[in-house]
Amino acid sequence: MKLRRIEPVTSVVVVGLGNPLRRDDALGIAVAREVAARTGARTAGGPLRNLELLDQVAGVDRLIVVDATWTGVDAPGTVRRFDLDDQAGVEPRHGRHGLGIADALALGRRIGIAVPARTVAYTMEAVELSSWGEGLSEPVARALPGMVERILDEQFGPSTPRLPPAPRGSGQADRAADSAAREE
Repeated sequence: MKLRRIEPVTSVVVVGLGNPLRRDDALGIAVAREVAARTGARTAGGPLRNLELLDQVAGVDRLIVVDATWTGVDAPGTVRRFDLDDQAGVEPRHGRHGLGIADALALGRRIGIAVPARTVAYTMEAVELSSWGEGLSEPVARALPGMVERILDEQFGPSTPRLPPAPRGSGQADRAADSAAREE
């Protein structure tokens, strides 16, 4: 069976939060790029402040947020999913990335910005988030493909045709993300 690229999913934005120079904190960016490369969805992210996010998601139907977390409760590599549609005021108001995402979206609605009708967040337990450096820890790197597949299955459907994973080191995901950023 020959795989072909599907039409870009322009009604979906995948936001990868994090900092590429903080080891496991780069997880959100890496996952968002991989999902975008395999579906054609738009990406946004990096060390964005959540109010800046409103510009990226105005007029979009669905928002998928990906981030690394450290609770110390779950094993590194554990993936969790949260529906953020009704979570304003529930998450920490001043988390690692500024005003909470649900609160930023609620503010956007209140001031008349057409924010996504549906927002879901995926988080993965990191080994730790305070070290400077490049590259994900072994447990997080090992769990990354499973997180990508879960997002693809749950958000785009298990039968949705999509590109195969980009070969590691090929730069395909980076080029797709850079291309998507230029189109915005």
